[in-house]
Amino acid sequence: LNILNISLISLIFYLRHISITHSAACASLTTSTDCNNSPSCEWNAALSQQCYCTSNTPLDVVFVLDESGSVGSSNFVRQKEFISGMIREGLNAESNVHVITFGSSWRLHYAFWWDQSDKEAIATRVDDIPYPGGVTRMDIALGAVMDYAFYWWPQCQSQGNPSWCSQAYDSNYKRLLVFLTDGRPYPSEGDPCPHVQRLHGIVPDVIVVGIGSGWTVSSVQCMVTPNYPTNLYNYDANRIIDVPTWSDSAFANAKILTESFLCPEDVSLRLTEIRMEQYSNNGNVHQSRFVEFYNNGEELDLTKANLKFDGFMTSAQFGAGAVSTCTTVFEKEKYIVFYDPSVDAPECGGCACTQSGNSLQCDDAIYIPCDSTPATSGCGACTWDTNMNNDDWSQTVYDFAGNFQLSTATRTPGDTAWTFTAYTGYSHELKEVTTNSHTPGHWQPSCNYTGTPGQEPLPIPCSIECIPDVCRSQTDSNADCATGQYDVCDCTEGDKFYYSNNGYCAKLLPPLSCSVDNLKQSGYISIISLSQWVVTDRNYETGVYFKLYVDGAATKVNGISFYGDELKVTSTVEVVAAFDDPVSGTVESVATPCPIATVDPTPMPTAEPTNSNADIDTCNGVVNDYNEIVLTWSKGYPKDT
Repeated sequence: LNILNISLISLIFYLRHISITHSAACASLTTSTDCNNSPSCEWNAALSQQCYCTSNTPLDVVFVLDESGSVGSSNFVRQKEFISGMIREGLNAESNVHVITFGSSWRLHYAFWWDQSDKEAIATRVDDIPYPGGVTRMDIALGAVMDYAFYWWPQCQSQGNPSWCSQAYDSNYKRLLVFLTDGRPYPSEGDPCPHVQRLHGIVPDVIVVGIGSGWTVSSVQCMVTPNYPTNLYNYDANRIIDVPTWSDSAFANAKILTESFLCPEDVSLRLTEIRMEQYSNNGNVHQSRFVEFYNNGEELDLTKANLKFDGFMTSAQFGAGAVSTCTTVFEKEKYIVFYDPSVDAPECGGCACTQSGNSLQCDDAIYIPCDSTPATSGCGACTWDTNMNNDDWSQTVYDFAGNFQLSTATRTPGDTAWTFTAYTGYSHELKEVTTNSHTPGHWQPSCNYTGTPGQEPLPIPCSIECIPDVCRSQTDSNADCATGQYDVCDCTEGDKFYYSNNGYCAKLLPPLSCSVDNLKQSGYISIISLSQWVVTDRNYETGVYFKLYVDGAATKVNGISFYGDELKVTSTVEVVAAFDDPVSGTVESVATPCPIATVDPTPMPTAEPTNSNADIDTCNGVVNDYNEIVLTWSKGYPKDT
């Protein structure tokens, strides 16, 4: 391994059930003001790292140090100082620590189930670890994490805290693995990749920090590849941090990056809904612009924590740092709705939340008007990008301290990852507050034009309000939503459109053709008419029926044929398709004419020959003694003379 001249140090983190993109890097805050304004940090001038972690999120952290021969004794000391410093000042005080080293084998130096009350004592134990040297068996190190640390630690609970457990196991603690190594695995059987799938079952989130100029991404990228080995190539580049040298400054920067994961910040906002367009329906015009977030973390006190917004709503700083008198507090597991007060206030139409008085806003949500005047919101100024629309928008929220991204979403024209249409005036809603907002598949269109600002989305499918865009989608450009009715379209009856069972205005097409035949009935002297029409490829939906008009009088027909009395060739016969529309009443298609064919012979001469249903083979005529013509025929109707 020394021949390879590799100088790599990797940090592999496991973080379960927590988003590590919004965490505090207290070491990066160099003034007491900035430090105390970060909700997970506190200033203490007596400490070597004056801004230290006070996160409310305790972790179970495993530190794995590389003691192979290629590290060298001096660099091994740097590793120990790096880890012991974070144990002293970069962790929540209630966090539990487990420390092992690896080279040709692995060694335990501190266990989860030992006394965790004195972090200084644990850090001192790390400082005193001797350096033995060896090869780089990463596979053995991962085995120690999976089969020892996280195997025995839960046994403290399952075995009822036996005597060997000085510390109680808490399954609610977030887990974190910090893995340090100097480079590529050696020998070849030390390759960690064959073990990554199992590791990710215990450790799904991994971060690698490479130190020096000789390391390569390819040797460790499997550790930061989600769903490995099903996914072999799309590793998460954000989890690979390059630290170019073993210098003090390089380690100081690495410490800042590392603490972003060791000290989970209490600020946690998730983008859950965005509405930007005007809704216009039959005189009902509603224009509200709002961005909704959900606080899925701890209580967020804006006297300490400051936010930053970019995109549809932009605010350079929001909180007491922007307006010193800001006292707003975001309660945990509550919705926060920022809106533009220059247009209509957001309304939660059809929502099941408690709404007092005449307000259509949820009582347990926070609604914040925000414009260019900081006093409007009381905590900062906002601008709204009115050029954005349902096909082209973005929104991001940051923790102002450290500029950490909390949540983001972007939609661009033609992006096929967005598989639904958000109709004019409707909002985009995150389906579940437990999912991330940057994945297009986690979003859906709102059920009604108001959206649900301050509440979770209404379930899909739903029919709270009709959508003008949908009403017009089948070329009925004049269609709109029916006045006073929330779930039907008002279609253009005069243009033969009706409100379809599919929720839009459909064109009612006429039958393709129609004919009428007058028939002699076998054994009877009377004649009947048979009217029938062709509807091939019309694909009429359920509810469509037909009307047969004879000289203006209509008969309702459910099929495609009708028997009636004999019709004179002078009659006017037409057939139309019909549908009973809930708004317009009965809508009829254009009429299809039905030509009449009479039997032969006819009582009066006709201009052209007519069809006959008689099947006559022979016919003879004889004048009798009374000067009468006697006709005799065969195979006629009826067969007589």
